[in-house]
Amino acid sequence: MSAICGVISLAGAPPGTALCSRLMRALEKHGPDGKGEWRDPLVFLGHQMMHTTPESLDEALPLQHGESQAALTMEGRLDNRPELLNALGLSETSPQPDSALLLKAYLKWGDQSAERLVGEFAFAIWDARRRRLICCTDPMGIRPLFYTVVRGKYIAFASEVQPLLAMCDRPAQLNDRRLAMLGVSGMSVILEPETTCFEQVYRIPAATVLTIDGCRISSREYWRPDPANRLNFSSDEECREAFQDVFFNAVKSRLRSAFPAASLLSGGLDSSAIASVANHLLESSGQKLMTLSSV
Repeated sequence: MSAICGVISLAGAPPGTALCSRLMRALEKHGPDGKGEWRDPLVFLGHQMMHTTPESLDEALPLQHGESQAALTMEGRLDNRPELLNALGLSETSPQPDSALLLKAYLKWGDQSAERLVGEFAFAIWDARRRRLICCTDPMGIRPLFYTVVRGKYIAFASEVQPLLAMCDRPAQLNDRRLAMLGVSGMSVILEPETTCFEQVYRIPAATVLTIDGCRISSREYWRPDPANRLNFSSDEECREAFQDVFFNAVKSRLRSAFPAASLLSGGLDSSAIASVANHLLESSGQKLMTLSSV
């Protein structure tokens, strides 16, 4: 997959070239299809590209909007393109990549744009007019995003922890509490969603918008499951049809690919069901699903 990174200055000093290059080098394994960099006096945004969707084949990131001077770096996929295109007044057959739709959504809806997104994504937007950096993760936290404070002068973020450790001038300190939690419960990421196995390296939790405005860091959760929101069906058949509709749409979203699709079979019912639906959907367009097994 692709990967993103960036640095924002807290003290007004421009992020040094060496600092930014160190970040990019640590993410090079994610960039088989190229890399991109963007900077202004306070911010650096980086991207390592791996093409996946048809729209991404001509995509160039980071992306900047000329009039507002807003800049975006993103990795992931938006699954509600038709709804977004319609809401933005664009043709449903528009070839624009997901990143362009995301930036347009932010320019139209601002802070409330995250609530309108469906998919797997992590992104950062530098809002030049408000002089603030906004980082966001998808509702389930499938595409991770981490950050750390560097020398008290900068905040750096990246898709992985390793690039952030590479920016430290001294060996990373282990977070003993988090390591102990791993041995006790697999729920540690839920119990402490912001901590990692390293001190001073933090994870942006799922469904969270993190805003860096000057020296102030704030965050808000834009979505969470509502256990009180019950779906009432009149029969088992109606429930089955509703589940099948959601399940087929979820699999179809993940088949939006510029390349042949493959599915990993683990030997359980979940992967078998996904492979069966994926094969059914691909057959309708004359394609075949490749399956792999790790038995």
